[in-house]
Amino acid sequence: LVNFFGVVAFIALIPLAIPAWPPLRRRVYQVFQRLHVAGAAVFVLCCAMHDLPILLFAVPGLAAWYVEWRGRAGGGRCCSPHRLHATAKLLPGTSWVELTIAD
Repeated sequence: LVNFFGVVAFIALIPLAIPAWPPLRRRVYQVFQRLHVAGAAVFVLCCAMHDLPILLFAVPGLAAWYVEWRGRAGGGRCCSPHRLHATAKLLPGTSWVELTIAD
């Protein structure tokens, strides 16, 4: 069953890759955006079901998407005009970075 989720995640890349082709994406951006968000959700969910530690790679991207989406939720069509202040700290003894975003 675990490998099944890996196969489904791989298949979910098709609706992510085909509409991302630049000439097609420019022509029908709204379709691209809806397919991309839905396909990415299926992809991340199936990847997590296949191998849970993959979320370590997915969470930063999801967090960035959420911050950008939240900025557009205020009525703007683009990113929010205000900037978020963030601090980055290297965790001792590792190559990991802790990123703290203050609202």
